[in-house]
Amino acid sequence: MNEAGIDVISPNYRGSEGYGYRFERSTNLQTQVEDVIAAAKYAKSMHGKSRVILMGTSYGALIAATAASLDKEDIAGVVFVSMIARSAQTPSAVGSKRPLHCFHGENDPLTPDDARAVIESFFGNGAFQANESHWNVMSGEGHVFRLTRSWTKIYGSVLEMRKSILNDSSKSASRMPN
Repeated sequence: MNEAGIDVISPNYRGSEGYGYRFERSTNLQTQVEDVIAAAKYAKSMHGKSRVILMGTSYGALIAATAASLDKEDIAGVVFVSMIARSAQTPSAVGSKRPLHCFHGENDPLTPDDARAVIESFFGNGAFQANESHWNVMSGEGHVFRLTRSWTKIYGSVLEMRKSILNDSSKSASRMPN
């Protein structure tokens, strides 16, 4: 990712001493989401533009979905891997204006249709119909992805999303008055 020009921020809450344990054991989703939003704001401040792509797996996908639904300015795109069965507390009335790439295993205990419904609870029913968003059911995968071809597709989608976001940024800049 770094060789492709992407800065990667990967908080290591489990390996941290002190506060990491408290974060990992927290039952307060809101506190965890606020932490992720703060990291997104920090990342955005490094470049001055919203080019932040959140990626979350399993419970992390729930945190990423919640953060992206609350922070519409600092997060430019979201990648979900293996969403869990926990819908948005406040259903969304409008679709997402940022790309969403979702990957869900065909053999996950949460069916792909149910996982899609969970994500749409955050971003609206048309979340995967616009904005270069993609819904992917990964054959041969369960909740924990193990196949190299699956991870190749996931990381390839991050690169694709980055390109899309950069193109949108340059189009917006060229439309701005001098």
